[in-house]
Amino acid sequence: MPEQTLNRWTVSSKKQGEDAFRGSGNLASDKDKEIARLQRELRNANDAISILKKATGITYIWTNEGFMYLSAVIDLFSRKIIAWELSRTMEGELVIKTVNKAKAARKVSKPLIINSDRGSHYKADAYIKATEKMRRSYSKVHYPYGNACIESFHSLIKREWLYSFQIQGYDHCRSLVFEYIETFYNTKRIHSHCGFTSPNEYEAKFQNRKSENETCALPGKWACFFSVRLERL
Repeated sequence: MPEQTLNRWTVSSKKQGEDAFRGSGNLASDKDKEIARLQRELRNANDAISILKKATGITYIWTNEGFMYLSAVIDLFSRKIIAWELSRTMEGELVIKTVNKAKAARKVSKPLIINSDRGSHYKADAYIKATEKMRRSYSKVHYPYGNACIESFHSLIKREWLYSFQIQGYDHCRSLVFEYIETFYNTKRIHSHCGFTSPNEYEAKFQNRKSENETCALPGKWACFFSVRLERL
C-alpha cells in the first residue's frame, strides 16, 4: 500500500472525528497496525457491498402486439439482474412487483441504496412504501448517466438478443427475456467489472473468499470506490 494513500486515509479518519491514530514511535510497527486496521475495514465493507447498492429501471420492447415493458433490478456489485418483470402496460404495479422480487431474492435485512430515474413510478407512494427500509437515490433530471448500469443492460439485451427476432407478442417476448437473463447474462456473459467473469461466477468467488476469511481482491474501480467510502465512514 502506498504510504501516501495510507497517510491520506489516516488524516481522513481524524477529520471524521474518529479516535486519533496513536503512534508508538516505531514507524514500521505503526504502519503495519494501520494497514491491518484498514484491511479489517475493507473486509467489513466487502461483507456489506453485495447488498449495498442496486439500480432499477424500465425499458420498452416492440412486438407485433405493441410495446411490452421490462422492469429490472441490477446488483451494482456483481452486475447481476436479481429481479425482472414483463408487462403489457407500464403501470406502477410493474415496478412494485420487481422491487418485491428483488427483496425476496436477496433476503434483504440491512439498509441498502436503490437508484432509479425520476419517473412517476419511482416517486409514487406505492414505490416509496415498498422501499421504505431502503435509501432511495435518484438520477439528476435529464441525466441518464446517473443510472448508467441499468441503461447499459437495456441496451445489451436489445442489441445482443431481442433485435435478432421478430417478436410476436407477450409470451414470445417473455420467453426471450428469460432465456437471455437466466441462461446467458447472469450465468455466462463476462463483464470487465467482474474481472471478465459472469455475475454468478463473480458472486460465487466473493462468497468463497468470505468463507475462507480472505481479503477480496478488488478490481481497480472498486478500489477507488472503497477509498471514497472509507473517507466517509
